[in-house]
Amino acid sequence: MGRNREYADNADRQRAYRERKKAEEAWLREELRRARSAGLPPRKRTRRVPAWKRRPVPDELLKKLARVMNMLGSPYDYERDNASRAAAKMVKDAGVDWFDILNIPDDE
Repeated sequence: MGRNREYADNADRQRAYRERKKAEEAWLREELRRARSAGLPPRKRTRRVPAWKRRPVPDELLKKLARVMNMLGSPYDYERDNASRAAAKMVKDAGVDWFDILNIPDDE
């Protein structure tokens, strides 16, 4: 049953919705079964590093990030996109995260 189909009444529409949901759930269960049988590792959960274990952020990185972040106010989409990608790459390459850069304390 397609989504643009004319239904006789609301009950018919609800029945079709439940059938679509059942089919979608069955497909998802099958995909999960396939992934497990293929031996794919479980998704890795990321944890925030406590403040006392964090690495200090180099001043050169902060200066470079300030220049790149200034480009986020550009009226051109491609400049904003490239600036955000460059900033994310700089942070990742430095081995720190945005919590370190922004000096956000843990919620512990």
